[in-house]
Amino acid sequence: MRKDDSHVFKKTAIRTALILSLVILASLFNGCSSAPKETAKTTTKQEVTVKVGAAVVPHAEILNFIKPKLKQEGINLEVIVLDDEA
Repeated sequence: MRKDDSHVFKKTAIRTALILSLVILASLFNGCSSAPKETAKTTTKQEVTVKVGAAVVPHAEILNFIKPKLKQEGINLEVIVLDDEA
């Protein structure tokens, strides 16, 4: 490597490090913004119905247990019991 080449390499390395630092800082500040994109006042709750197939024990029992909590969250859970003992 010639003497002139090492000078160019140092300049390129410094320039690359500076650009990388600026990109990292911009990402950091963008990710830490304090303004939410949507406020709770503007969002509307929409009810959703979810159908789930489950075996009687224990899956259907567990799903039926959490049904009231999901209803409070706006999720209507419909449990379809699957019986493969035919």
